[in-house]
Amino acid sequence: MIEIKTPSTPLVTNTEYRAGVYPVHKELIGAVTQVLTYKSILQSEYSNILVENIRSGRNIDFDVINPNCVVIAGRFDTLEEVKQKHSFELYRKEFKNVIVITYDELFMRIRNLIDLLEK
Repeated sequence: MIEIKTPSTPLVTNTEYRAGVYPVHKELIGAVTQVLTYKSILQSEYSNILVENIRSGRNIDFDVINPNCVVIAGRFDTLEEVKQKHSFELYRKEFKNVIVITYDELFMRIRNLIDLLEK
């Protein structure tokens, strides 16, 4: 499951919640919630399809086992304050089932992979 926002999507707010603590922006919170909703719907619908196929005697040829969720949003290099970066990292590192990656990080990974493949 992938939720794709724009590179200009804000990651954290510009105002501190408390000294050195920047809240995650509502756009990012919404994107994470949206991708988790996609996952929930997929798992729910899979159960319905599975039950219907069992009832009708048909065999189902796919499975849904805790699908990965990814949010691509914003740019890490737009975070101006060290504390903004720290707040963003604290937020995204706590997820067990959602990967939050920024566009500049994604492009760097792709560039590294291309460099590796060209060697």
